[in-house]
Amino acid sequence: MKAIVLHKKMDLRYEDVPDATIKDPKEVIVKMLTGGICGSDQHYYTQGGNG
Repeated sequence: MKAIVLHKKMDLRYEDVPDATIKDPKEVIVKMLTGGICGSDQHYYTQGGNG
């Protein structure tokens, strides 16, 4: 599947990652149609961590 992966500060990459798997009968896999970011996501991108 495709994912946006933060490798380090200011370094986001759109890449292939392994498909999610269910490891416990209580787990589910959810297909995402849209997503968003919050303030802590922006801090991780610009500062390299929460601040």
